[in-house]
Amino acid sequence: MEDIQTLKQGKAVIYLNQVDLKKLVQEQLSKSGIVDASTYSYVNELSKLLSDHRHEALSLALIGELKHKANYLTDLAEKSMRMYFIHFLEDIVMGRNSRAAVDIKVRCEYCSGLASLSESKHIFKGKDHGLIYLCENYKSGCDSYVAVHKGDNLPQGTLANAGTRSARQKAHKILDVLWKEYGFARVDVYRQLANYLEVKPNDCHIGKFTEQQCE
Repeated sequence: MEDIQTLKQGKAVIYLNQVDLKKLVQEQLSKSGIVDASTYSYVNELSKLLSDHRHEALSLALIGELKHKANYLTDLAEKSMRMYFIHFLEDIVMGRNSRAAVDIKVRCEYCSGLASLSESKHIFKGKDHGLIYLCENYKSGCDSYVAVHKGDNLPQGTLANAGTRSARQKAHKILDVLWKEYGFARVDVYRQLANYLEVKPNDCHIGKFTEQQCE
């Protein structure tokens, strides 16, 4: 299998069905100095983005096609996230470092508003707990927000209101004990949890759970 360096140097045409996406993502994140990010999220999003192009070459022509398709999206949240990962692929092709997101929008599942990157001190009485995605209707009664991965500023899950945030914290405490103190493999814990909740393994992340799923 050709590696990412071969791809960048143009020594061969690299087709996506020959590429190890996990390795590609890890090398790009490492090269860019992004240490706090979810490799899983990148692989998952890129897999969906490229699902209809697995027999094509990873090239600027493909990047242009992906951008063209993204321009037809009407939901700003979906479009901004799609464009982030397209630019990530473009960085790989061009041999550039990737940068943290600055203009991602996230759709609020409670009020349908849009959440933007914001300083957490706005909701923690001046105390800085890092960047968050804060719902635009926060001051109008919607109290939802979500923390970010510090390396790339992507959300750590979906927006959560007070009840969901509390439920997620409790669920984490219970599950983390199993793999941190009792010796279970973390991947096995979440695989069994996915089976129990009847959700896809790729969707089995507490940061994406509703309050009811956490309970």
